[in-house]
Amino acid sequence: MNQKLAERTDPGVAARRDRDVAYGCFAAVLLVVWGLSAVMSLPMTPDQAEGYGMLLGSWAAVMLLGAGGVALVYSIKLWREWPLPVSTVLCLSAVLIFLREDEGKVGMTRQALIWYVVCSVAIAFFCIRWFGHSRKQMQLSGST
Repeated sequence: MNQKLAERTDPGVAARRDRDVAYGCFAAVLLVVWGLSAVMSLPMTPDQAEGYGMLLGSWAAVMLLGAGGVALVYSIKLWREWPLPVSTVLCLSAVLIFLREDEGKVGMTRQALIWYVVCSVAIAFFCIRWFGHSRKQMQLSGST
């Protein structure tokens, strides 16, 4: 019991937990976007595409808004952890390009696709970097 209380009040544990939540939210956004992209790239009729859009679209929208909002708040809170604000800017730029493309104002679908890939690879790199390396280094050093 005392160990759990000590872990809750330890600033190093709290800092790791905050970073875990932030990077986990960015990873969740990335997985949802990749999953939707994979489903929508399957060959299907317009009726099937509409059905999948209705089935998965509302769930994905809630997931993206929730996880994206939490990631945004934590990237502001942890602004010194530079990959978090960079990930936020990448996500927001991809959303803005998507909205412009959806309105038909972006005549560069190939360039937009390349930007989506660059954004997703960069965010995936930051998440893998945190969970694979930086988090373990932080635990070993005991620092925030």
